[in-house]
Amino acid sequence: MGKFIEKYRGLVSIVVGVVLSVLVLLLWLGNHRNIQETKLNKIEETAQLITLQFERKVQENINSLLNLKKRLEVTEGAYFDYWEYDASNIISQDSSIRFVEWIDSTMVIRKVEPFESNKEAIGLDISKLDYRNTTWIQATRDSVINFTNWLTLVQGPNAFLVDAPVYYDGNLQGTITAGMNFTSDFNSVMKSLNQYHIEIVDGQGTLFCHIKQFRTSRHQFESLDCYRVSKLHF
Repeated sequence: MGKFIEKYRGLVSIVVGVVLSVLVLLLWLGNHRNIQETKLNKIEETAQLITLQFERKVQENINSLLNLKKRLEVTEGAYFDYWEYDASNIISQDSSIRFVEWIDSTMVIRKVEPFESNKEAIGLDISKLDYRNTTWIQATRDSVINFTNWLTLVQGPNAFLVDAPVYYDGNLQGTITAGMNFTSDFNSVMKSLNQYHIEIVDGQGTLFCHIKQFRTSRHQFESLDCYRVSKLHF
């Protein structure tokens, strides 16, 4: 037996070395898999938390618009005397709301605040805009909020448009419409989460918010397990 071991000592050493190496590799792979799963779980939990905070911010902006809509409806249009003041006040209190406009029932933009930077939109007939007319008409028929995709505006630059239909005297009067850009709100949410890279796109896949907290390539992002796990719903 001793002679056999002595004869094959080299082979036995190699076999033992291979077995130990395989065991070490299996242990490493198992540990790596656990680490990866922990990372993914953390990313998913964080993404869900961020999504909730984003949705809360957006809903706060929409609520400001709905409050103006209600004042017009309750006063049966009498509140139009204070429309410019109220719209200006909403914009000053919320940096995400860039402008507020009144689109009447003929689908023509009649008022806008602030005026100077948006005056090119006055008189615009949105019934002639394919990317606007269908969803606007549908929202006013169903009495629901219309939230557009990320659009290039006549007066520039880009924004989401949020239409809130206004009814009184038994008829549709038009919509209070706000142009919104949530980048500043989203940046404030992400201040304490500087290890994450966030890209937010609209329903058509158009990028409108790019929060990049560190410099690296897209390939490196993938290696860092940055996955899209949540969507905003309105």
